[in-house]
Amino acid sequence: MSNTITVMVPVYNMKKYLRTCFDSILAQTYKDFILLVVDDGSDDGSADICDEYAAKDRRVKVIHTENEGQGAARNTALKNIETDYVVMIDSDDCVNIHLLERLMDIMNETGADIVGTGYKDFLDDNEIDYNESITFDSSDYRILSRDQAVEELCLSYSAALVTPQKLYKKAVLKGISYPLIGVNIDEWAVHHLFMNAENIVTNSELMYYYRKSPEGMTRNFSAKKISGVLAIIDRIETLNKNGYNQYNKALYSRLYSLAENFYNKCKENGINGKKLLKPALPELRKGFNISIKNRKDLYSRKDLYSRKDLVIEWMFSHNFMIYDIMCKVLKYR
Repeated sequence: MSNTITVMVPVYNMKKYLRTCFDSILAQTYKDFILLVVDDGSDDGSADICDEYAAKDRRVKVIHTENEGQGAARNTALKNIETDYVVMIDSDDCVNIHLLERLMDIMNETGADIVGTGYKDFLDDNEIDYNESITFDSSDYRILSRDQAVEELCLSYSAALVTPQKLYKKAVLKGISYPLIGVNIDEWAVHHLFMNAENIVTNSELMYYYRKSPEGMTRNFSAKKISGVLAIIDRIETLNKNGYNQYNKALYSRLYSLAENFYNKCKENGINGKKLLKPALPELRKGFNISIKNRKDLYSRKDLYSRKDLVIEWMFSHNFMIYDIMCKVLKYR
């Protein structure tokens, strides 16, 4: 088995950030990798930057496609992987120069199928030193079985289990297809990836740098956010199919919270949330029966519900119009 890593980077109109991302990857202390870039129909000059880097470094391979979204770009990259190991990096982020070396060392030490690293945020206007030294310690990582990883994902919702800063064995990606939506694609994929893995390592060393731009933090609400709700429904169905129905209560509580928040955000932004959430109503009704009806130990909710709370939540899972009327009359929300 070759130790070459494919580093997947989907790109769409990231001219402002692209050089920092590519430079941090090409400066890696681990040299045996291919930087596979999928330009998703960029029209801001990003495509030219991709070609520029391919011309000056033979490790950079660029595929240009029509604009179809990040999910489609990742799917294109997956179809063109010829190595046994894969890392995914978003084009507005960057990574520490030791990332690949450290993740591969941990994978070799543990035999894990997936190895993730810690991350830290940085603001767009701030500089980030991706050359910074990091002291490695075996106590910085934990080895989780599939069962343990699923439990943490469902009960404590560890963001580090969802985000893309991981090294995968290619076999784990077999059958994985990202949804053709603009947001929450990692939420859709993570539970499928775990079903293909025996062991997952989480590493607390902060080697992935997640850019938080002012535009991103103030970005207008979008109807595409429905994908977060649908991703949890897919997670429930997938885990139940694989015998993990013991987490239904926590997952349905999360589903209910996301759906209600999405619906109210739609109202605030003049979007037809009723139409968007209609396909999710059967699952919301299950959610009410499984979790909302139980007044204790609800994910991200109060320990106890009043009678008024329960009536309102029942309305939300059965009739949006009556829910709106009741919220208005009772000055709820």
